[in-house]
Amino acid sequence: MATIIPVNVQSEDSSKPQGFSPQTVNAQVGDAVFWHNNDKTTQHQPTPDAAKPAFWGPPIPGQNSSSQINLNVAGTISYQDALQSKLTGTIVVATPVEIGQKFGGGAAFSPSPVQVPAGTPVTWINADSRPHQPAPKSGPANAWLAQPVPPGQKSPPVSQFSNVGIVEYADALDPATQGVIQINARLVHQWTFAEPSGSVAKDQVGNANGTLSPTATRVAQGPPNHPAAVHIDGSNGSLVNFGTAVGQFGTNSFSVALWFKTVETYRYFDIVGNRTAGSHGVFFCIRMTGRHETAPPGRITVEVDQNGQNYIPVDSTKWGLNDGQWHHVVAVRDGVSLKLYIDGALSASATGSGVANIANGNPFILGRSLVGVHDKFAPNADYADMRVYYGGMTADQVLLLYQNKI
Repeated sequence: MATIIPVNVQSEDSSKPQGFSPQTVNAQVGDAVFWHNNDKTTQHQPTPDAAKPAFWGPPIPGQNSSSQINLNVAGTISYQDALQSKLTGTIVVATPVEIGQKFGGGAAFSPSPVQVPAGTPVTWINADSRPHQPAPKSGPANAWLAQPVPPGQKSPPVSQFSNVGIVEYADALDPATQGVIQINARLVHQWTFAEPSGSVAKDQVGNANGTLSPTATRVAQGPPNHPAAVHIDGSNGSLVNFGTAVGQFGTNSFSVALWFKTVETYRYFDIVGNRTAGSHGVFFCIRMTGRHETAPPGRITVEVDQNGQNYIPVDSTKWGLNDGQWHHVVAVRDGVSLKLYIDGALSASATGSGVANIANGNPFILGRSLVGVHDKFAPNADYADMRVYYGGMTADQVLLLYQNKI
């Protein structure tokens, strides 16, 4: 059942606790948070850190005014008062699973399987008349919860769901009651390039706005169901720079997806990434051949590297992709595996000996990122709907994205 959770905010009376109270809110998808301004004259404006300079709403005036937002997506939201940045708070939004009575006796987890974005928590709501203690089948009873969930109550958020895949679990107090958690890659950045003008490519999900160079221009028509795109003209300075808030993947699993269209014939060029080295280095990159002297034309390559250690290159088996048509490209690094999908289908994959730690401090760039090598290394191309996911996307997710269903 959805709940409206009150949060008080106060800064005028120094004899009382200052800031948001409670500072951390544990909620579930479908809940709402309701801010109540306890100050008489001071305005407050709660705003998520990941959406600046956007706001949840206008400033809340004093004298017991209030504001409310609905929580529709699982995850952890850090926020602050845009008018008094020292006032901060956190909202932990969990995916809810109900424990209810099953027809004919016993209990059941619902839904099962439950879809959970990677890196986000789950909370169990006990609607049964008996206590229950969800636990992984392969772990101890208290692996997730120190105590059983009493009847009529819900558990604290459990945040041990970072790796994409299936987790089977059961009630430690009634092993016949079993459930399944399907952990999916979580969208953390998205750029649609649909702004009417200006040099900012707004991150629709996270806090990594891109900056269009003067020679990067907006295009009114993208691939099907995408009304906009961005064009870079093939010169080395024509690019979109997303800074270092993107691409510092470390050893985490991740996915990068984008639509791409070009007729570029230069021998080899960058599509997107943070590779500055001509040879081995620390990087992620997606590149493409034009008319190459030894490689097939229009072939896409994705690479991850850590100074030659844990280096994995993957070449698409589909060529001729510089045909002037829109193509969907997805690179998935999942542990030691690297996969490349073209137009919704797996094109190639490879496995390394370890996981490259991609932390190089270089900006993530759409267009040329290579420096100091070759006079030209950027395509004349259009790009649309670029996304970054936390976790490795599954083949089903990639296909749904290609079909514009997610």
